[in-house]
Order: sequence, then C-alpha cells, then structure tokens
Amino acid sequence: MGDRLVLENNWIEHDGVGDYVHLPLTSANATSSGWTVSPACVPGFGVEASNPSFANGLVNIYFQIDGTITGYEVRTPKHKLNHDVCKDDEASDGSRCAILFRRQSDINCDGEMSDGFGIEVTSIGDRLLFPYWEKTGGELPLNTVDLLSHSPPFIDAESCLANMGHHYVSPMASTNPVIPMYYEKSGIIGV
Repeated sequence: MGDRLVLENNWIEHDGVGDYVHLPLTSANATSSGWTVSPACVPGFGVEASNPSFANGLVNIYFQIDGTITGYEVRTPKHKLNHDVCKDDEASDGSRCAILFRRQSDINCDGEMSDGFGIEVTSIGDRLLFPYWEKTGGELPLNTVDLLSHSPPFIDAESCLANMGHHYVSPMASTNPVIPMYYEKSGIIGV
C-alpha cells in the first residue's frame, strides 16, 4: 500500500488548493510532532497516540510495538455515525470509527515499545480493515480488479473527481455506505 497517510481538511479551498495534513507514520515522528504515545498496547490495534491540539483531539493513531503505524481512529463526541463501520463510544454520546492497515492478529503487543527512531516507512500496510464493520471487521478491496469481482458487488457511482478518484459504493444495506475511491489509470485505491 502507500507510503504516507494524509488527512484532508478541505478538498478545495477558495484558491483552488486543498488543505492536507500528513500524519506521522512512526511513534518517533508522532512524539516529535506533539503526540503523546501511550505506554499501553491495545490488542488488535496497537499502542495509541493522541494529540489534543490535532483535530480537536478527535483523531488517535495506533502504532505497532516496533514503532510503525497500524491504523487510526476518529471519535465523534456528540454524533452517532454509520453503525455498519463504527461503534458507539462508551465515554460519550458519539461514535468511534477505526481503520487498520494490517490484520489484527498481526498487531503485536508483546515486548517493550520501541522508540521508532530511524524507521523508514515504505508501506503503511497491506490492507484497509474496518475492525467495527458489521461488528466482525471487513476489508476494502485495494484495486478495481478485486473490487469488481467482490461479492456482493460494489456499485459504480460513475463519478471521478480530480485529486480523489473514481467513486464506488460499498455493498452494505445502509443509508451511510463506505465510498472508496480508486485512481482512474492504475485502479489502485486512493482512499
């Protein structure tokens, strides 16, 4: 998969340029960027890092014990989100929505946390896994070949936007489906 994780604050601003923020990919980068890395490891997710000044503290990043990224989670304090891919947040009236980049069984919590210094991330992982999807976890296909052979099939939204990609709609029976986007030329997932 890719070698970066970019949060889109605004797709296109008034001057035609979007507002994008690169998230740290190692625990060392997180610490040097003002994130607090927890000493505890959450099985199936990893070590959680938080930053109250980033996105109002609503985005947390998870790292493998070796210091590399495993995924992230977004929390909404007052709004319930898509219950097909999110779950209720026990600490608020909101939701928790997570995306992991590796199989949960591959996320190691054994041993001591590495500081993550000197690690070069060439790939953030090998999958896009929603651990709360339909309460059992589900993955998005990483390319249009797998997407088009998926059963049940994803629906072609027949929409392609610059800097985003060709949109497809997940085969969920939901009013809030997941909408992955794929690069038009390569067919590789962009979001």
